[in-house]
Amino acid sequence: MNQLRLIKLLAATLAAQREPPVMLPKETVLDEKGIWDVLAGKRHWHDAERHALLRSPAARHQLYFLADVARAERYVHWKQAGIDSALRYQAAASGSIEPVTIDSNPHFILTLFPLDERGETWHLHLKLSEQARKCTATGIHLIDDQGDVWMAGQPDADGELSNDWQRGQSPLELLRERRLRLQPS
Repeated sequence: MNQLRLIKLLAATLAAQREPPVMLPKETVLDEKGIWDVLAGKRHWHDAERHALLRSPAARHQLYFLADVARAERYVHWKQAGIDSALRYQAAASGSIEPVTIDSNPHFILTLFPLDERGETWHLHLKLSEQARKCTATGIHLIDDQGDVWMAGQPDADGELSNDWQRGQSPLELLRERRLRLQPS
């Protein structure tokens, strides 16, 4: 079973979980400042906190809520810095399978490299401008307007992030139907 399916199975299992009838020990309750520090990358989860996240839907809800707040704050920071998050693909008339560069946004360039002559296997490479690089300390997600994640992670020191395309449908086919945008992690 691939990793994405395992994560979805774990998420479904945890979503159906009920709060245990006995109260968790006080030391397993998540501290809000601690969650902020983890979300900011200042520290990692302690064992007791991991245990609380696995056992308590309330603790996970608190984490999800604060993660959404942190993401919204980073998005506002992007907007204040004048960073547009949309990428648009203009389909070319050529029917050949060649690398495709989407550079409709001054802050991001996405290049799709075909790894075979039929266009079934692709590699995605994202390059951020220097200004955008300053606003991505906690990582980014490249998502389409359907909410599907194309890429996720922390750009390297040069503002680059890349990964192999993991879906059956060609990214070019999807780009004709969907728009992409970046959002902070």
